[in-house]
Amino acid sequence: MGDPPPEAPGSRVGESRRTRVQMPSSLPPLLSLHRLLLLLLLLLLPSAAAPSSATCPSAFAALCGAARRSSTGDCLVCVTMHQHQLEAAGCRASQFDQLCAAGSAVGLRSHACLSQFMTEADSASLRWDAITDLGQTINPLYISASGAVEAANPPSWPQQDWILAAHGNHTRITVSLHPVSKAAAASFLAQPDHVLVAAAHSAADMAVRAGYDGLQLDWEGLKPASRPGFERLVSLCATALRQLNKDVTLSVTLYSPKLVAMDATVYNVSTLSRLAEFVFVMGCESHGRVAPVIVRLTPVRSDAVSLPQTI
Repeated sequence: MGDPPPEAPGSRVGESRRTRVQMPSSLPPLLSLHRLLLLLLLLLLPSAAAPSSATCPSAFAALCGAARRSSTGDCLVCVTMHQHQLEAAGCRASQFDQLCAAGSAVGLRSHACLSQFMTEADSASLRWDAITDLGQTINPLYISASGAVEAANPPSWPQQDWILAAHGNHTRITVSLHPVSKAAAASFLAQPDHVLVAAAHSAADMAVRAGYDGLQLDWEGLKPASRPGFERLVSLCATALRQLNKDVTLSVTLYSPKLVAMDATVYNVSTLSRLAEFVFVMGCESHGRVAPVIVRLTPVRSDAVSLPQTI
């Protein structure tokens, strides 16, 4: 007898067609494995390209958590630098401001400087949401060797447009007080005490009447012999401001290399931080020894002056 005819596919009882389907005999087994691996890879790619947003908080904490604790400005710079990594972790760019907003909730300051080097484009694009304090060094106040206090450009004093802009954006604005020259600073700080008292009261009165939220003493390049007079001036300005308006604060600039210099210096951080509300650490030209370029107001009631991050 001849061989029985082949069974038609699916003719067995209880057997489905799916179990009878086989890879074509002409397809090499290795190629089949490659196709299977490729299929698995394609299935995994969507989850890698669009991960769950649940990973965003942990990624943000790892990359920029410290920057947020430092200041809002530092945080915004950090998320910009790590934007691709954060987006890969499920963060959206629209979340960045919200993620960084907590930095200002703990009383830390983020400072920007309004100077003669700022262009109109810089002014127009100023990130009000990223700063808490705006320092005005355009048209500041000057003290002469004799103790006379006057604005750099009296006809345009004060800068009401910037005062209104700052206050409209919930930002404090301070005005700088400089000596007219280093020689004038040395002469003024050696004057009798009543001259320093009058000058401090005049500067404080001008700042308060104009509507500024703070006065900043920017006296760079002083020699050690001027230290007693300078510390006395800081103390007198602080007293005058508190008498006129306790909400108007005093800050003192500190050139950052002085924090690491071994030579004698007029700028005693411990003393200045007790006399004024804030110490303003200037990081420019620090030659890599401290964080450069941009500075942050450091609350003096903390145990130590912490140097700023770069913005």
